[in-house]
Amino acid sequence: MQIRLIFFVLVLLLPSKAFAYNLPAGFEKIDQAYGAYNNSEYHDGIDLLGNTSGQYVVSAIQNGIFVFASSPGSLDPNDYVCIQDSFTQKIYAFGHIKPVVAISTLSYGDIVPQGAIIGELQNFPATKTSARYPHLHVSVSQYYGPWCANGGAEDPLPHFLPATQALTLNTTNIIPVPDLFTSTSTQVLEDKFQEFPVQGVNYTGVYGNVDVIVHARNNINGGNRSGVYQLDWSLIDGINNTVLFSGRPFSMKGMILDPLQKLTTTYLSPPTRDLEDGSEDDWQNYYNVTNVGQQLAADVQFDSNVEENSWKTADYPDTIYQVKVKAYPYPAGTPPAPVEAVRNVAVDNYRPYAQEVDLLLKSGETETSKYHVKWATSVVTGSTDTLAPGVLTDQPLEPGEYKAVITFSEYVNAPTAQLTGGPAIVGDLHDDPSIHKTRLEGNLSLQLQDYPQDAQVQLLFNGTDKTGNGLLGLTASSATISITNELRRAANGFLPGTAGTDRFHTLRIEVTQPIITRENSSGILDNACMGVCSTEDSPVYFTTNRVRFGYSDLGSGIASVKLYKDAIDPKNQIEIPDNTEQNYVFEKTHDLPDGKYVQVVTARCV
Repeated sequence: MQIRLIFFVLVLLLPSKAFAYNLPAGFEKIDQAYGAYNNSEYHDGIDLLGNTSGQYVVSAIQNGIFVFASSPGSLDPNDYVCIQDSFTQKIYAFGHIKPVVAISTLSYGDIVPQGAIIGELQNFPATKTSARYPHLHVSVSQYYGPWCANGGAEDPLPHFLPATQALTLNTTNIIPVPDLFTSTSTQVLEDKFQEFPVQGVNYTGVYGNVDVIVHARNNINGGNRSGVYQLDWSLIDGINNTVLFSGRPFSMKGMILDPLQKLTTTYLSPPTRDLEDGSEDDWQNYYNVTNVGQQLAADVQFDSNVEENSWKTADYPDTIYQVKVKAYPYPAGTPPAPVEAVRNVAVDNYRPYAQEVDLLLKSGETETSKYHVKWATSVVTGSTDTLAPGVLTDQPLEPGEYKAVITFSEYVNAPTAQLTGGPAIVGDLHDDPSIHKTRLEGNLSLQLQDYPQDAQVQLLFNGTDKTGNGLLGLTASSATISITNELRRAANGFLPGTAGTDRFHTLRIEVTQPIITRENSSGILDNACMGVCSTEDSPVYFTTNRVRFGYSDLGSGIASVKLYKDAIDPKNQIEIPDNTEQNYVFEKTHDLPDGKYVQVVTARCV
């Protein structure tokens, strides 16, 4: 006997997702998002702005099942009408309405057609600053029985269709806002900063503490419907294209818009019960788009840059950045499609200067630093407003090949470095993103034909930063740099200091022995000589007992001058006071009796 076992299978093709409904007609202006704190209480639904008290509320639920309604004619602004979704079994509670008689007389299980009038909006008093108009509260909860659970258990927004108009977001919608600066005009904000090109790309130069907002106006949502949109942003280093940080909210509180524009964006609290739980959701940016007309002056306000999540541009290095903003509807994954916009911004708080110079003599594989000076915070004055030169090494340079490393205070364009009357430093520029500075690394070839005698020469720097500001023009006598008076841009935008050639660094070239000059019959120091200038058999004759000599060694300087009677012998030495103030070039007058003398001059490098 053959036995066959037959299975009858019933396949139900269910929709892949729950129904999503349009927001109730006339209530498409979302004022308060789910999860936002309202007077220290967790908000269990969404608030939809109405127009006037008594406005009819129409059900948006398809073939809804009646669950509950307040007594007919009730004037309690906390009254609700609750309707169950026949497919998802979710309970939709519509609050702050007075039920119409036709609804309040229904029994549990009766059908409420989509589009049926369920009540009139009550003049619910405003309990938060953003709710300036009567509003409809909507919450969604699970079905636990034939009653109205008006304590929302989940975010209602995923159950409603967002605006279907295409999102548009442009560079001009991303606006820098000066610290504590308020205005009802975006043009006033734009005029605060200047545009300039960097390698053919326009950048907005900002200074001081600046926040960035997105002023969407009629771009997000096409200016037609309200909705909640998520705005994510990231700050990108414009030099190496790396993301510095992202996902943190803009520092905007309230709204900014042209008074005649009706559409604006407002920051809403993130939908999380614990804003300090450290999750990524803490820093998502939910903005609602409303059409509430001209705003009050109190609505136009910005953070004072003390919030943790502000972009404190005064703390960031001067360089170029990109602010990237992404706008997409909430919940994510629903139409319209996300859009992105990028604005090029350059932080420009300081005048650039040559911060550090290091010259190293190369000998085979060995490199020895001969001159190394770095501007640093002054330890003498103890003031952070003053920079002083820290001299790490200052030795005379001899002919040879040198490695030169010049570090500038920020990124600079095509800097030049050259010795006065001598060779230039030839090398490559390196933009170091780890310190946001430019280094010039090259070679300095110092030859005898360049400087046949000892010399003191200046290392000259020229160049501009990324925004075109010239290097601080220092002189050889510059003892300090004042940050306030020479480097940091003032609140009114004025950049202090004088742009020009940096002449601060004086280098000493050591190639010859000390030079002695003597006074001639006309009282002028001439007849310079170096090495052995005369002999015992052929001395220099003076016809006066008062003689004047000049001594110089521009390389390492004069270490000592010694004068002997008759011969070089310590017991015959005539004391000559040390000259410590002018040890590179100085002169001395001697009153000597008739006789023969020997003079020995020693340079420091010996």
